[in-house]
Amino acid sequence: MLSLDRAGVDESFFELGGHSFLARPLIAQVNAALGTDLTVQSLFRAPTVEGLLREAAKGAAESAADSLRQLLPLRTTGTKLPLFAVHPASGISWGYASMLGKLDPERPLIGLQMPGMEPGRTHPVEAPTLTELADDYIAQLRSVQPEGPYHLMGWSFGGHLVHRLATRLQELGEDVAFLAILDAFPGNQEDNADVGTGPGLWASYLDAQGYELPDEDMAGLDGKRAQEILREHHNPLGTVPLDSVNAMVGNFPRWPG
Repeated sequence: MLSLDRAGVDESFFELGGHSFLARPLIAQVNAALGTDLTVQSLFRAPTVEGLLREAAKGAAESAADSLRQLLPLRTTGTKLPLFAVHPASGISWGYASMLGKLDPERPLIGLQMPGMEPGRTHPVEAPTLTELADDYIAQLRSVQPEGPYHLMGWSFGGHLVHRLATRLQELGEDVAFLAILDAFPGNQEDNADVGTGPGLWASYLDAQGYELPDEDMAGLDGKRAQEILREHHNPLGTVPLDSVNAMVGNFPRWPG
């Protein structure tokens, strides 16, 4: 799959050149060989042979739940301060695993994900403002690193959120040593207008993942069908439980604030 002669038990799939669209066939091969029922989420949390064996011992349900927690430890080793990576509009930070092969191996990488998606917490809440969500994430990152200097990154919608996160940290007297904003663009209240709870909502969800539906496919579109479409395209987000997706949609922040 990666055209390698061998890989060590502690070498990361992503650091060896793997990416999210190879994750599904890899997990299928692992499950066929070991008789396990691991999911794609397992690989994002534990991208080594050693790690996948631990995930198998925990069980698929526990492993999948871990991949939806607010803090997603993509690399926990290294002598430098961690880089905190804020999720795009999907609410999921799994895609940052593809950076591991390019990032300084001494730099830990921690994903910040949308709150409320773990099983047992999957319920929509009143949509927060950007500032309220940033303050929630500050509490999360301080549980890993109590004080600055902080290293922050955000992609797409995460660029807006990480900028607010950085300004809030500075207001609290913390040092932000590094801030990277990737592929973000100015937004406003109109960009985040309420699209309702029907087909328009789920069409927007699919559009954020790069799938634009023709008008004739919009009728009757709901969350279940949206997840089916993602699975048909082998998108790893198709494996996320619908309750967790509903929670992500419910927690998507209001503009401005």
